Amino acid sequence: MKAKQTYSVEFKEQALSKVLQRGSRTVGAVADELNVNVLTLRKWMRGAAAANRSSSS
Repeated sequence: MKAKQTYSVEFKEQALSKVLQRGSRTVGAVADELNVNVLTLRKWMRGAAAANRSSSS
């Protein structure tokens, strides 16, 4: 079994920025480029969206 990978806050922010500016590329393509599991990247996206919703209300 693979050890759980941990990522820095800075890496997550850069990854989210890349996803938001991906143009016509898929989330999976960005995940492959960053060598991150696509489900992990999607979880970060959901977390960022939830944080934006709670801070804007």
